[in-house]
Amino acid sequence: RRGLLDLFELLGADHPLTKVWRRKMFGLLH
Repeated sequence: RRGLLDLFELLGADHPLTKVWRRKMFGLLH
């Protein structure tokens, strides 16, 4: 999972995939 986080850091916070992933993670946590 650490590698996955590094990947999204490389993509950048404004990258569409990062936004989708964060929305999915937020949905799972809440």
